[in-house]
Amino acid sequence: MSKLITILMAALLCGCAARGDAAGGAPYAGYGVKFFGDSHLGSDALIDAFRRNFFVQNSVGFVPAMMPRYHANENVSFKQKGFEVISSRTEQDPDFPLCGVIATAKNGASVQIELKQLSGDFDVEILHKDEGGGEIFKVRDASGKSLYISQEKEGAWEYSRFRLSFPITITALRDGAKLGGYKIYRKNARFADSCASNGAFSNIYEKWGTGAFNRDFAKLKYNLVIIAYGTNDAMDPRFDEQKFYQSIRGLIRSVRSASPGAKILLVAPPRSPKVPSAARASAVLAKLARDEGTMFYDVAGLMNEDGGWSGWRSMGLVRPDEIHLQKAGYERIGAALAGQLRSKL
Repeated sequence: MSKLITILMAALLCGCAARGDAAGGAPYAGYGVKFFGDSHLGSDALIDAFRRNFFVQNSVGFVPAMMPRYHANENVSFKQKGFEVISSRTEQDPDFPLCGVIATAKNGASVQIELKQLSGDFDVEILHKDEGGGEIFKVRDASGKSLYISQEKEGAWEYSRFRLSFPITITALRDGAKLGGYKIYRKNARFADSCASNGAFSNIYEKWGTGAFNRDFAKLKYNLVIIAYGTNDAMDPRFDEQKFYQSIRGLIRSVRSASPGAKILLVAPPRSPKVPSAARASAVLAKLARDEGTMFYDVAGLMNEDGGWSGWRSMGLVRPDEIHLQKAGYERIGAALAGQLRSKL
């Protein structure tokens, strides 16, 4: 079927009329979008195309402490020295924050955070943790203002909030002090952020701390959450449909607990010939959308309009590994998602 199987059919399946949360039914007066997904989102190309086509952003939203290797964020750049960065994709920690990235300071570590597309002053909340109390980081912004982050509750993640102008530099005052992420926003924030991890399975969120969702969603109003896992699950020769169903359902319920009013869209993965169970994963997601009252989008519908995977390959939109897409391919998907959601929400 064509891409009409996507948002329009999903609205019928879930019984949710296409209503906007902002005045006039259009997402302009403030609108937050969260993406969860794997390497198809890891380069940020799909998400950035969505941003450009969905609204004029004025905020960044939630950003992990730093970008692990092979990941990117088109809104933010990091220049760091002296931090050890670990990801829940490959490492263990009993209390990963949302998105599963921790940066631990070593030997006077520092990080400069710069905004690529936005400028001006922002409300910035910095997530931090240290086993002791007192001052653990110094923050200096583009105006020359210097501020200090103090750990109030030992051994727990906490936010410190400032009004800052970018770029900012965060310097560690203590070895072992941790950064877990940043909320960067303005009044009536319009933003699309993501938790994306190359190689991630749909249950990666289970490795994040029990308080991660409610704590790290707070102060950011998410109107829409887009969940796009399935490629790595479906590459497993032991792909278990029921396990995949339960995993995504658990994520849906975590999202609803943290952001009860958000609409949720499930996105099925592309039909790469190297992902043998991609069609089965798509069927699971379609069923879950019906069962849980979410929207559903099948990327295969969009690709089939131009000959499917082989057609996109001939158009130069598929990478040589035959699993991932070129930047232009991801941009087409992001723009298509934005176009359909603009018309329905």
